[in-house]
Amino acid sequence: MKGLRFLVVLMWIMSLVLSRMGWAEEEEGVTKLEKVVVTATRTPHLLKDVPVETVVITREDIEKSSAQTISDLLGYTPGIFVRAEDTPGASAWRAKVRGLDFNSGYGLVLIDGQRVKGGGMGEYGIGLNQIPLEMIERIEIVKGPSSVLYGSDALAGVVNIITKSAPEKPNFGLEVASGTHNVNIADIWFGGKLGKLGVYINANYEESECGKYGYRSDRKEDYYRDRLDAKFSYDFAEDVKLSLGINVEDWDREREYESGVKRYTDKKKYRVSPGLEATFEDGSMLKIQGYWYDWDFDNKESGGTSGFTPLQGDMYYRQGEFQYTRPLTKIHLFTVGSEYLEEELDYNLAHETIDTKSFYFQDEMNFLLWKPFSVVLGGRLDDHSEFGSEFCPKLSLMLEAAEKTKIRASVGRGFKSPTIRQLY
Repeated sequence: MKGLRFLVVLMWIMSLVLSRMGWAEEEEGVTKLEKVVVTATRTPHLLKDVPVETVVITREDIEKSSAQTISDLLGYTPGIFVRAEDTPGASAWRAKVRGLDFNSGYGLVLIDGQRVKGGGMGEYGIGLNQIPLEMIERIEIVKGPSSVLYGSDALAGVVNIITKSAPEKPNFGLEVASGTHNVNIADIWFGGKLGKLGVYINANYEESECGKYGYRSDRKEDYYRDRLDAKFSYDFAEDVKLSLGINVEDWDREREYESGVKRYTDKKKYRVSPGLEATFEDGSMLKIQGYWYDWDFDNKESGGTSGFTPLQGDMYYRQGEFQYTRPLTKIHLFTVGSEYLEEELDYNLAHETIDTKSFYFQDEMNFLLWKPFSVVLGGRLDDHSEFGSEFCPKLSLMLEAAEKTKIRASVGRGFKSPTIRQLY
């Protein structure tokens, strides 16, 4: 609890300091806008007009629900099967979309449009219950293959968690919860804007005696997790925005068996995700973003036999991406992009590195025949250091048959390359 107390005091001091500086006042009046989504095509669309099937969980939906975590919210969504493992004691979110397992690398989780990694050792999800509902603006879910825009780890679909922007007026909150099996959870967050700089920070602490799957086992088991999330934004100009996301997580589990054997697992995770977005007078948009991840693990045993092999080391994930979107005519909206991904596994049993270079394109075409008709044609070329090149095309169609009736269809090709942990 010492780490949590330090974070609480630090954020309380920050809130006092920043609240005495010149904060912008909130504008009066509320205008209800139609839902805008970005995940399905990587370009903004009204939800009713997006040519690829998309489900949105809005802020209003979150406030009306009885959900306590993101996993609860997603469990209410048709087509998503969530196992109750993203609870205190679990290190990753396990779910299936249309029969494909996110945790095995078939589905992609994004936070603010940027991919995230959750762990290794066969666990590729992210502990979603570590992101408090208070920080979330909406969740966009694209079910089905999205390999053209996002690569081989998006075969099952994409879950994009959009967090709140820094509020114009300072916002500070604290939540605590306690339950059976000595489950104790505390969340504290602070957000605000000072001139062109926006800040949103959340700190989380969990402890429990739950097992890996969210329930108490026969053996003695103690679990602790600390997490700090920080989101910064800076408006260079009206149409140019710089962002930076930082995450630090410390995950510990101690298990004692009836035989007297004790096992200790210590995982530390570090994430940094910078980004730049710019919009130009001709309507074109430029996006540059990166992602760096380090998963430091140490799994050891005391009091056991020589048959146990400790695992110690690091797994790194480095990614950079460039995307440019430009309207060519009134009918065509063309997007091109390139991505580089490097995965490195460095531990006591192996030291391996793989990389993937990708290029993708997409043309969104909107026609007015007897009814509004949309066509999205795209393709992605991936060059994997171990498995060579693969090309994945995709075609999506949408016909507005009536005012409240739309017909959507998609056909495409996808492939799944193993993650570095699955390979080695």
